[in-house]
Amino acid sequence: MTAVFENEELQFMYPENWKLVQSGDTDDFVEISLESPAGGIWSVSVFNDGSSTGDLLESCAAALSEQYEDFERNDFMGEVGGIQAIGFDSHFYCLDFLVTAQVRAFELNGHTVNVFCQAESREFDKSQEVFNAITQSLLQGLK
Repeated sequence: MTAVFENEELQFMYPENWKLVQSGDTDDFVEISLESPAGGIWSVSVFNDGSSTGDLLESCAAALSEQYEDFERNDFMGEVGGIQAIGFDSHFYCLDFLVTAQVRAFELNGHTVNVFCQAESREFDKSQEVFNAITQSLLQGLK
């Protein structure tokens, strides 16, 4: 079964057994995170303040690089659900686990959007279709 998150800015569907946390909600910024039962994370940050996609990516990469010394980054340019996006894929170790993270940033309907997915690499492979479905649902629900 699916659950639906909806506020004034956005709407998306997600698996009902995932935990939702809303950590920011101002006029300029909304951040929502989902955690899967296996520990995978999908999060979206929506900025209404004219933030640049490039600046968001560099900030995210800097935070990951600072936290994980073996952080590796492969840049991405392409489409996400038919929308032009930039981003990166990364791999790093955390507590002896290889972790995969994927970051995508794009502009849509006057919003700058940053989508972040992360999980232990084997879990990421299993969850990638779910991450993609949540993101696709988000793209259809941005207001």
